[in-house]
Amino acid sequence: MNLSISLGVFGPWQLIAILLLLGIIAGIIVLIVKLTTRNSGNESTYQSATDPLDQLASLNKLKQDGALSEVEFEIEKRKVLGNN
Repeated sequence: MNLSISLGVFGPWQLIAILLLLGIIAGIIVLIVKLTTRNSGNESTYQSATDPLDQLASLNKLKQDGALSEVEFEIEKRKVLGNN
């Protein structure tokens, strides 16, 4: 009884090498996608952080979540609005 499987023109080591190469290529693609997504996300975060309305909304959320007291919120709000 012969249990060997015909792999066509490729031997078992050649198939392993091809699968490893495909895995490396997939890993590189995933890394590139993560890096480009992270950079574009940082740029949009930076742009929104410089917008006073976005800053006020963030401060308000922090106040509602209890991370800022009313006094701290007012101080930071004045900084954003330029009313030191």
